Amino acid sequence: MWYEAQEVYKEVGDKTREALAWYSIAEVHSVTRQHDAALYAQEQSLLLWKQVGNDRGIVKAMFNLADLYLLLKNHTESEKLVLQLGRYTHAANDARAKDEMSRQILFLRVCLLARANEGEQNPRLGGEMLDKALRAANKALKLVQDMEDAPLCRGKAVLSRAEVLLASGLLDQAVMLAEEAKRCFQTVKDDAGQAGEALAMALIATVLFQKEELREANRLATDAVQLACSCQDWKAERRCVEVLTSVEKALQATVISVQYQGLPAVAADTLVVPGAPQPTVAVVQRVGVDVEVANKKLISMMIQMFDAEEDIHLDTDVLETGLDSLSSLELVGRLGKEFKGVHLSPTLLFDFPCIREIGQHIHEASLQD
Repeated sequence: MWYEAQEVYKEVGDKTREALAWYSIAEVHSVTRQHDAALYAQEQSLLLWKQVGNDRGIVKAMFNLADLYLLLKNHTESEKLVLQLGRYTHAANDARAKDEMSRQILFLRVCLLARANEGEQNPRLGGEMLDKALRAANKALKLVQDMEDAPLCRGKAVLSRAEVLLASGLLDQAVMLAEEAKRCFQTVKDDAGQAGEALAMALIATVLFQKEELREANRLATDAVQLACSCQDWKAERRCVEVLTSVEKALQATVISVQYQGLPAVAADTLVVPGAPQPTVAVVQRVGVDVEVANKKLISMMIQMFDAEEDIHLDTDVLETGLDSLSSLELVGRLGKEFKGVHLSPTLLFDFPCIREIGQHIHEASLQD
């Protein structure tokens, strides 16, 4: 639909509406993780905003492009955009002050990503990036002090400083600031406040993860993902999902380690003696959920949700059938109730996009203790 709109606006020469159409196309591709297509669409949007001379459109497109590059772990391109944004964010009015605060937070995250990408090979660079990130956090907080009634902005600035403390290994201080940011976000009764609260919870979950408090980290990260999904903020959702995925992998590794270490010792009277009759041991093999049953149940649920039986088959990409974040969580929840005892992550539909892969995963998950 948005591609059709973009073509219509292009034909009539309406560059403003065409830029908005490209922005919407980029958002759709970002949600479905088609990153190359999202980058192209956002670049087209930026180009058109520059042609019509719309500074607000230019700033928004640049921020979105930088976020996409950060998502792709490309700190170099993100940094270029931070520098370009400086031309548009230095002004005395409140709107520009908020943009400059956002630019400082963006630069902070660029520095932390550069440190993560190159700091191990170049410790000196890693230290410099951490110092720059801290200075950017301080600038963001100073800008907030000059704003009137801006709990959302304060929450963002405080949370950004918590990110730097987390990267510095100051875990307790990071949690204190994340809790403060969470309280700020809770006073903002809209989707932006909920997205910020979810990110604060994800940061606290990260600290718990680093302290090896995995079960509490898993609970908090799961709540963060659900909150981010409920406000349909794909950026917050993606960051929360990354935290949850790391925690779940660590939990799974812990379970496997405990199971391995918990094997019973071999008693002397159970040693095998050549020529002696051996007792018969019954081996119980778990069957698990049948793949075909899982596939059929998933298709049946999707038919009920979308009433489109002819369009749903084993190779259907579930995320391209019209599911948004809330309905994705609802579908995973229904599957969890149907196949009791099988652990299904909230990120199931992102990790296993098509029905065939989801059914196979449900079968494999049902074989685990």
